[in-house]
Amino acid sequence: MSKQSLLGMSDAEFEALIERYIERQSAGPAELDADLFFDSLADFVAAPAETTIELVGEWHEGQLTLKPEEPPPPDVVVQDNRIVSPGFTFVIRVKEPAAGH
Repeated sequence: MSKQSLLGMSDAEFEALIERYIERQSAGPAELDADLFFDSLADFVAAPAETTIELVGEWHEGQLTLKPEEPPPPDVVVQDNRIVSPGFTFVIRVKEPAAGH
């Protein structure tokens, strides 16, 4: 089997891996390969948790102001029309509709 992280596996590949592990364990006590354990641990620790942040937009003195419905995670800052997250800064600008539309 080629070396592959758990996060890169399809559901079927992961299920097969678990089945092989269960079969191996039922055959007698065995130790988990240290490389597999630490690779898997690193994958799970590094995997970002998906978070949804709901924002409410309001016009204030001609500017869009965004406010989170709930407090955002500590590494996310929402200020006026700007959202800052590790490695990203989003600036929201609303385009005015063209005249006659």
